[in-house]
Amino acid sequence: MSEHIELSRDQLYAAVWTKPIAIAAAELRLTSMRLKRLCREYDVPLPSLGHWRKSSQRRERDTVPLPPAKPGKIWVTRSARHPANRSPAAVTRPTDDQHQHECTRRTADALEKSTPDRRGKLAVIGAGIASVAVRPQNVPRALAILDALFEAADDAGLSVTTQSIPTALVVAGVQVPFSAIEDQRGLLLLLGDDIGPGQRLWRDRSGEPLEERISDIVAATRVHAQAIEAREQRIAERTSSRRAEELERAQFSKRLAFLTEHTDRLVEAEKLDRLLTHLRQTDDASLPRLPAILAWADDYVATLRQRCSASEVDREAGEWGAW
Repeated sequence: MSEHIELSRDQLYAAVWTKPIAIAAAELRLTSMRLKRLCREYDVPLPSLGHWRKSSQRRERDTVPLPPAKPGKIWVTRSARHPANRSPAAVTRPTDDQHQHECTRRTADALEKSTPDRRGKLAVIGAGIASVAVRPQNVPRALAILDALFEAADDAGLSVTTQSIPTALVVAGVQVPFSAIEDQRGLLLLLGDDIGPGQRLWRDRSGEPLEERISDIVAATRVHAQAIEAREQRIAERTSSRRAEELERAQFSKRLAFLTEHTDRLVEAEKLDRLLTHLRQTDDASLPRLPAILAWADDYVATLRQRCSASEVDREAGEWGAW
């Protein structure tokens, strides 16, 4: 659904010199590129790069006056429903009839309830909430970018999980984390994690804001998902290999202990047998307890040797689970 509006050069001038281009474009429901083209077409000066990072005194000093021109009407065609072009008020306080993604609404609600930190940023994170850390004046644009990302992801066959913390894009079951943050250079979108392939920083380019790079970001999401899946597969293979090695070492130790125990029994039987032979050689038939000792020891030696027989070793090996 599209609509046609009439603008003047004064309105264009006021729009681009009272707020950042992205916010002005969102309020007019235009793309940043379209707004810049209109300004150049009708000879409306644009702020320099970095203008809004200057102090208020420097911004006022660097303001370029509107040059004279012939009066005329400027007719603009704009979309009333595109998520990247909604006004900040609509994004800040979303409602169900505005066709916004559920995650956008949850994130907007969380940001509305949050308070700035010591750096002046509003930061939220949670289940079903996108990771956002921006200054209050950049909240509308951050939400518009996230909502455009969600819609483009849906169109590309991706999904958005509301179960993870924070929420993530899902490509064939692989979760790709993302977050909207702000640094000294402005707003940027972090895609991917900081393990393996690393994170990709997406920020405004000259003449190409983030709003116009959503399709590239969605394409990059698939690349990150493939890298994350390959990394997880390598981790799973290494884990499986380590577990196999650990099981093999444990099995080896168990088998060695089993055989060592039976070897000790056989050695013990041989030692006792030598002792019994010596006792019989030195017996003069006058010792009252020696016959009982010899009888018990003979039985014990026979028991030890029986437990070291092939059938007993095979049976106990099954009980041990050694083979």
